[in-house]
Amino acid sequence: MMVAPRIPLNFFGMPFGLAGLAELWVTAGRQGHAPDTVADVLLAVAALVWLSTLVGYLRYVAGGRGRLMADLTDTVAGPFASLALITPMLLAAQGLAPHAESAGRIVVDVFIVLTVLLGGWLTGQWIYGPLVLDHLHPGYFLPTVAGGLLAAASAAEVGQQRLAQVMLGLGLVCWLILGSMILARLLFRPGLATPLVPTLAIEVAPAAVASLAYFAIDGDRVDAFAAGLAGYGLLMVLAQLRLLPLFRSLKFTPST
Repeated sequence: MMVAPRIPLNFFGMPFGLAGLAELWVTAGRQGHAPDTVADVLLAVAALVWLSTLVGYLRYVAGGRGRLMADLTDTVAGPFASLALITPMLLAAQGLAPHAESAGRIVVDVFIVLTVLLGGWLTGQWIYGPLVLDHLHPGYFLPTVAGGLLAAASAAEVGQQRLAQVMLGLGLVCWLILGSMILARLLFRPGLATPLVPTLAIEVAPAAVASLAYFAIDGDRVDAFAAGLAGYGLLMVLAQLRLLPLFRSLKFTPST
């Protein structure tokens, strides 16, 4: 009998990244700077990669008792589980809703609920664990910060403004709390293990994703709050320049 290969949770970062790339092309298409076809193709590719990864992962967890719980409680890999739920939420908002509004809204709502439930469960698990400070890495932004902010953007995209505002609050407060903890760990504790070094790039994401959500809710205008988000985002981008030698020393793996 063939044994299903192990599919690490961080593999869900591949369709997540493709969905983000597709969203860039969606935005460019709406502004008349790119053909809509490119965005449609990228959305379809992201959906196929997500489905393939999901099927492979479900085969893996079905092949052994306790595998799912072991992954979710893993202090390194656990946060990446949220990408399995965030990705289809983005795909539904950007790819499905424009063609089938009601179906897109339903799918977005289902995955928002699942994202919040998983984020709540993981937060409880980190308290119950308890979590060791040195186990923190920027991937811990994914379940609640990325989950909340991208849920806000997705809800606004399908016309659910109040839900979007609730999710924006969830994401921003979690960013404030987790961001302080993660940055303190990066500044004052030993360096990340080599496989986790690429997660340092995630430090750029919260300000950018918060801006995306804010613009989706409040319109494409730059006010004091949006400018403030841009200021912090600029700082994190500049910090990445100093990290380039560290990134250049890494070898390529599917997780990087």
